[in-house]
Amino acid sequence: MLKVLRQSAALLLAGLLVTAAIAACGDDDDDDDDDVDEAVTTEETEAETEDPPAESTAPAEEETEAAEEEEAAPGGEPSGDPIKVGLITGVSGVYASLAESQVNAAEMVVDEINGAGGVLGRPLEVIVRDDRLDADEAARQAQDLIQNEEVHFVMGCISAATELAMNAVAAQAGVPFLGTCQSDQVRHERGVATFHMAMSPSYNARIVAEWAAENLGTEWFLAIPDYAFGHENRAVWETAAEDLDANIVGEVVAPLGTADWSAQIPQIQASDADVLMVSIAGNDQVNFMKQADSFGLFDQMEVIVVVSDLTVDQAVGFDTGADTYAALNFWWEIDNPTIQAFVEAYEGLYGAPPDGYASYVYDALYALVDAAEAAGSVEPEAFAEALSDFTYDYSAGEAFVRGCDGELAHAVYIGRGRSSAEAEEAGSAEYGFREIVFTQEADEALLPPCGE
Repeated sequence: MLKVLRQSAALLLAGLLVTAAIAACGDDDDDDDDDVDEAVTTEETEAETEDPPAESTAPAEEETEAAEEEEAAPGGEPSGDPIKVGLITGVSGVYASLAESQVNAAEMVVDEINGAGGVLGRPLEVIVRDDRLDADEAARQAQDLIQNEEVHFVMGCISAATELAMNAVAAQAGVPFLGTCQSDQVRHERGVATFHMAMSPSYNARIVAEWAAENLGTEWFLAIPDYAFGHENRAVWETAAEDLDANIVGEVVAPLGTADWSAQIPQIQASDADVLMVSIAGNDQVNFMKQADSFGLFDQMEVIVVVSDLTVDQAVGFDTGADTYAALNFWWEIDNPTIQAFVEAYEGLYGAPPDGYASYVYDALYALVDAAEAAGSVEPEAFAEALSDFTYDYSAGEAFVRGCDGELAHAVYIGRGRSSAEAEEAGSAEYGFREIVFTQEADEALLPPCGE
């Protein structure tokens, strides 16, 4: 079962058999709140927002053991109390398209796992909440999921700031947390079972810096958002510049949600940079890229984005994205059996190939299930031991979860933007936005040393 609490109706998915709890709207992102799917049953609920920090409310071990006694035979119909996972992500706001992919992937895993007998013979249930890209809201949602829904696991995020907030609540409550967005900080603030199931800037941005220095140039200008993700990427690029004899000639910094970049782009144009390093993501990236192209910036210097994705490329378009570069943690065209199996299943359900954020959630949920099965329990310490030093290959090729800090080593690809004509020639006129020009396979040695 997938239960959804969200303030944006844009992600209500046709045909889902869900019960959706809609929180009282306090957000101004009205553009994301159209086209309510009448096939979804809605139920008004209100999360507690004034409770004190969550005490340890992970389901009691005795209850877990009792429920496991009701376990169904492997591959049979799951029975007993569900294994509950709270998925908190930016359903409304500038990253809504990426969050939609995460919710889609969660639905896929729930259907696949329950169709194969569940988790420890029990049904898997995912409860989706909207953090509105706000750290305080993420903390409130995590607290409500733990105290009132009694989830066994908390996972999710699009924004690094919300990831840290929800992890803090889960860690205090003794509930496992699996992060699904890019962050370097969460591994330093671990709870009993905190795992970072996405790229870290210290891994991803370093690969981007090395490739850019070798292939594009060494005079860099940085365009970064003014929150944790942007700050972390800047720190990595500053260190990399010293190591690679590159020079950072300037930077522009803008708040999350910036729509008008006309003040910043002339600053970039006035520089002597030969490479623009962009760590802006989501809709902000779309706005920036379109405006930069209209200013003629892409004719002046090479452009590489620290992370992009299919949903972003679709919004940017072929004409704007052509001959720009981007790091990708997943790309649907890669000739790999697990990638292509995931693409076929996802596209069959949703009519378009998946993106990297769908892959993050798909992989994280499957890793959660396999670790619980290996531990024979959802008890946090046993689960954490099972997921430590864990290698998997579910949707994006082989990846490795390091035991010392719960950090992930994952493949990184560099994609060059194709023109529409190039995409048609390559056989994908609709979705073939990028040609992979470099592949870095998952390598634990590229992660920072444990404790750093």
